[in-house]
Amino acid sequence: MKIISLYFWRVVFQTTPQTQINNSYRAIITLTGVVWKTTLHVILISFPIVSFADNHYLAELQQQAQHLKLSEKKQWQRLLHYQTGFIGSEQTSLIQNQIFFLHPQGKQQAQAELTATLKHFFIKTGEDKDSAQCRFPARFQWLKQQLKINTQRLPKRHCEDLNNWLTGLGVKGITLVFPIAYLNNPASMFGHSFLRLDKKETAEGSDLLAWTVNYAAITEKERGVNFA
Repeated sequence: MKIISLYFWRVVFQTTPQTQINNSYRAIITLTGVVWKTTLHVILISFPIVSFADNHYLAELQQQAQHLKLSEKKQWQRLLHYQTGFIGSEQTSLIQNQIFFLHPQGKQQAQAELTATLKHFFIKTGEDKDSAQCRFPARFQWLKQQLKINTQRLPKRHCEDLNNWLTGLGVKGITLVFPIAYLNNPASMFGHSFLRLDKKETAEGSDLLAWTVNYAAITEKERGVNFA
């Protein structure tokens, strides 16, 4: 870089009239200003913005969550789809996609994922659909309830996509359905059970048009009992 700069100086500035040299200085200064403005813009959008006051409140929530041992609660571990291995081995999430986790070690470390989740609630940059509140509404509701989070101190998120989806479902309640009448066969009964999302309409036969949520597994060569 120094060699190129010296060569540029000799070729341009030593063989150019004074007026053009002054113009060249102005061009370089202007270009430098543009580069710095662009760099600053990239920095601002690349790193989450959290104020010092927010950091203080965030630290309080993270400390409170650790004191209450929320990461060890069954509800939190269910939200992360954690499962304990055989013979008391450490827990790990059944989710394979890393995008589900907000911490690099969130798949195995429930406390780290909880701490990262609280931090992401305070991030002010980015679109609503990419925010932690809108991506993980169940986490947000549970942590808000457990820690009594003051939502006025969080960035305002409208979660338009989520709300439109919920409105479209039109759910008034949830029903657990066992479609198998023969209860003496628990493997079949539990294997075919599902959740029915009851719609707000009360017209006769509307239950047949309701959305359902079921669980299925591709067992391949493994026995199906492992997924029961």
